[in-house]
Amino acid sequence: MDKWTTGTEKTLKLPSKAFFIGTWNVRTLYACGKTQELTHELKRYSWDVIGLSEVRWTGFGETTLVDGHKIWFSGEETTHQYGVEFLVRKEIANCSISATPISSRLISIRLAAKPHNITAIQVYAPTSDHEDDEVEKFYEDLDNSIAKVPKKDILIVQGDWNAKVGPDAFLQWAGTAG
Repeated sequence: MDKWTTGTEKTLKLPSKAFFIGTWNVRTLYACGKTQELTHELKRYSWDVIGLSEVRWTGFGETTLVDGHKIWFSGEETTHQYGVEFLVRKEIANCSISATPISSRLISIRLAAKPHNITAIQVYAPTSDHEDDEVEKFYEDLDNSIAKVPKKDILIVQGDWNAKVGPDAFLQWAGTAG
């Protein structure tokens, strides 16, 4: 797939400002009003970049929301399944160098920052119920994407890994799983 080059006008300066990046499985943004519901909910949090999984949008592209936040997304061509995206707060949207749709389960974004640029990869992994070929293709695409990240970049790989960790995982790994 193609890469979007956005051209940076601004550079984030780290660590002088806290930078908040997170991930969220939204289950769907395909229904009418879901994107507005999401941005309304995010007003309660400090955030700069949110990687989203299971958005269920088709194709790939970019859009600017009414409130100025920027979205880059990647999904299936014709079916409303899977789908990943990055939602970037309007105040730092012009720090993006590029966004690359990899598949309906992987997307990456590169942000200009000092002392090092930031590359984030958002994932929506297939469960163990999927065919072995699909799982292998996902991890192969992820490995290839990581290999393309410049060595000096801060690399963040995040998302919904669809792991099955057991009913008491929140007790063993408090704050990490649950």
